Amino acid sequence: MTLFSSALCRPAAVGLAILACAAVSGCSGPGGSPVFGAVFGLEDASVRPYRLGTIPEPEVAQGDRLVGAAANVPGQCIWQRSGSTRRFEANCPEDFAL
Repeated sequence: MTLFSSALCRPAAVGLAILACAAVSGCSGPGGSPVFGAVFGLEDASVRPYRLGTIPEPEVAQGDRLVGAAANVPGQCIWQRSGSTRRFEANCPEDFAL
């Protein structure tokens, strides 16, 4: 008697097969996925070209909360966005001192 011949294991095997098919189909959308091609080394996978650009410097907005001084950059502070858990690094206010 094999592992998959038991009545209890057969539904689990079918479920795993369906899950595997769903995972593989999620990796190959229209035009393929660059991640799928990179992971499996497919030569005909779609490619997204590298683009140059810069990320804008974060600016403190009204309502943002000062968390504290940045450990690695003197004169920079850690701020938390108003209504969010996101934190960012920006200049400390003029009167900030530890």
